[in-house]
Amino acid sequence: MFCKSCQQEKPVMDFYVSNQSRCMECVRKAARANRLAKIDYYRAYDRKRASMPHRMQKNRDITERWKVLNPLRRAAQVKLGNALRDGRVKRLPCLICGGKAEAHHTDYSAPLDVVWLCPPHHKQAHALAKAA
Repeated sequence: MFCKSCQQEKPVMDFYVSNQSRCMECVRKAARANRLAKIDYYRAYDRKRASMPHRMQKNRDITERWKVLNPLRRAAQVKLGNALRDGRVKRLPCLICGGKAEAHHTDYSAPLDVVWLCPPHHKQAHALAKAA
């Protein structure tokens, strides 16, 4: 099939069933460009959509289910939160880059023994731990 955007001949499987005039890659590029061009509109739309009652309830349900399935992790979060509030633990910058950090528990049975990592490095730490 022929894509009208990139002017290339491509196999049928590179096209959406609902859009036979542009290939998937061109459709995605156009969607990304549209979102960037109208970013304020889409951010407002996303905030409004996220605050819809059925979506908020779904998030609460997911959070409650996580708490039930992960009691040790939740207890560590609560103990650390209380210690931060009471001033027994001080929030530090990211150990790696010095940015704004969040707590990473290497051992949930020691809730106040944490490593401070920014969100990207925290995510990376979990990915490395999962791979090991």
